[in-house]
Amino acid sequence: MPAGLQIFDANGNVVLDTNDRMSRVLGSFWISASGSLTHGGLTTGQPFAIFCSHTVNSMPRFQFSGASMWWDYPWGGSPASGYVVFGVY
Repeated sequence: MPAGLQIFDANGNVVLDTNDRMSRVLGSFWISASGSLTHGGLTTGQPFAIFCSHTVNSMPRFQFSGASMWWDYPWGGSPASGYVVFGVY
């Protein structure tokens, strides 16, 4: 028998179902150039990265392999700086 949590709105629509994928944020940091990060939690699910910036400069490309994440700016132009929130789902 399935187990989990389901939350419904006033009309009976599912708002949250824990049998769907739920994300887990592992951390955040500031970037302004290409770089890399190693975090063991990246191996515990499908990794993701969200980039938040107030500029319209060249955006970073994120890649993952095992416990490593790296980013670069392959599209040229001035690299955008901003916060990265990363985790797994």
